[in-house]
Formats: sequence, structure tokens, C-alpha cells
Amino acid sequence: MILRLIDIVLIVLFGFISMATIENQPRLELARTETVQVPDASAGGNVTISVDVEGNYYFQDEREPWQFARIEDYLAGAKQRMAYADTLHVRVRADEGAPMGRVKKLIQAADRNGLNRSLIVVYRTQ
Repeated sequence: MILRLIDIVLIVLFGFISMATIENQPRLELARTETVQVPDASAGGNVTISVDVEGNYYFQDEREPWQFARIEDYLAGAKQRMAYADTLHVRVRADEGAPMGRVKKLIQAADRNGLNRSLIVVYRTQ
């Protein structure tokens, strides 16, 4: 009796597998959002560290790529270097084609160091 139930379950399982569409999704599709004007976060004693993620990491609008270890070291010591600031904020600007793994690593580094962070996805106009 149990053997027949196992057969039926396997037949149903293979049926679902054969009907399912299997997709390889190389990047995360994010919903389109409307653009909102945000006040400058660097005013009033607040300090914002900006990191762009495209194929590489770019720090504070520099066009020379930084290694992830160098950015992580900078974030680790940021609180001591910027003790005068009321709040310290990391702004992650990710290109729409940026690998989500790199974005996630950067957000986790900010979280490990106890820094406030935000994510902005930059879409290219066509």
C-alpha cells in the first residue's frame, strides 16, 4: 500500500516538474519607481558616504575603481574619523545592470559596521 502511494507521489512530482518553466535569472528585476526629490542629507551635521556599484565599486564619485576590501576598511573606521558628525549615512547607488551580489556585499558591510544606509537604483534612459 505504501509503495503505491510513493509511486503516485513520484508521478505527480514529475508531472509538476515537466510543466514548470525553469528560468535562469542573472539579475534581480526591480519595480520601476517614480523619481522623488530628496533633501540633501549632508546638511545639518550629517555626513553621507556615497558608493556607486556598476561592474566595480566607485567611491565618492571617483572614476577609479576601488577594491571591496578597501571600501570595507574605510567603512570600518568611518565612525572614528567622522566623530564630529551627528549621523553617518552610506548611500549605495547601484546601476540597473550591477550584479546584485556586489550590492548585497556592500549593504552587509554597512550593516556590520552599524552605519545607516540607503539604496538607490539608477536606470539608464533610452
